[in-house]
Amino acid sequence: MKVLITGATGAIGRAVVKEFVKQNIHEIYTCSQNKVIWDYGSITHFKVNLLLNNEIEKLIYTLRPNCIIHLAWCSFGSGTNDIPQHIKWLKSGITLAEKFADVGGKRFIGCGTLQEYSSGNYERIEYISPTEPNQLYGSCKLSLYHAIKSIAKIGGFSFLWPRLPYVIGNGLSPKGVLGEAVTAILQKRMFCTRVSDRSEFDVIDTEDLGKLFCLFADNGENGIVNFSSGRTVKIKSFIQKMFTDSNSQQFFLDEAEGESINPQFLKLNNTKLLSIIGNNYPFSMVERKINSYLKKDTFFSKITE
Repeated sequence: MKVLITGATGAIGRAVVKEFVKQNIHEIYTCSQNKVIWDYGSITHFKVNLLLNNEIEKLIYTLRPNCIIHLAWCSFGSGTNDIPQHIKWLKSGITLAEKFADVGGKRFIGCGTLQEYSSGNYERIEYISPTEPNQLYGSCKLSLYHAIKSIAKIGGFSFLWPRLPYVIGNGLSPKGVLGEAVTAILQKRMFCTRVSDRSEFDVIDTEDLGKLFCLFADNGENGIVNFSSGRTVKIKSFIQKMFTDSNSQQFFLDEAEGESINPQFLKLNNTKLLSIIGNNYPFSMVERKINSYLKKDTFFSKITE
């Protein structure tokens, strides 16, 4: 089966590529806006701007993939949930799915987000929890899901829409509260947090996501599935431990005022996921030491280059 992975040079994309290479079952093709020479000789890479319809058409009509794993999106972090680039990537995703249908594609896997659900402190469940996002990023992802769902029905291909929680792991952009904390540690400068003691975020590691995307490429599951480890992390304690384990505690400044800071509880229910893959799936986040993420060749390595 010809598998095309978009956004293959991103943090999640690299993990997905690595897992597919390890499985050595399918023909793997990747694309991104940059020229890439993979360490894996079995991969063919295309330099493509997916924001240009003619380049999407040329790629799909030339390659004629059987399966697409669509991970490409604009890079973003803290304060970028309402930037207009999200609309461009929504349109790009729709065009990609339309061209995929034109060539008789069989399997399309997208990449959703917990931000498609309505805001609030509750556990989000597929098809049950409300989906009224209050930011452009979540709205565009939700709109893309509905658009590709309709295209898949007309085009006759299977369609999976994983929704992801807070992603951590190798090579992530140094943005957001965790990225800013790691940047401060590596640059040995002060970091200030106003995160509530009671805030908990659902997290999953890029390595686990690579395994899940690879697994679902073949199983034929359709619809929405929350890709969640089922574990939440108290984000403030997580950050404090990173500073302590790296001997940088003197740079941690806590300005939180206890209960006056509104706590957040962001969790995806993973009951459906476990019913598909079984309860024995080894989520690495559970065992991995936080300290290991501080090595240059792993967590947020980009910021030291």
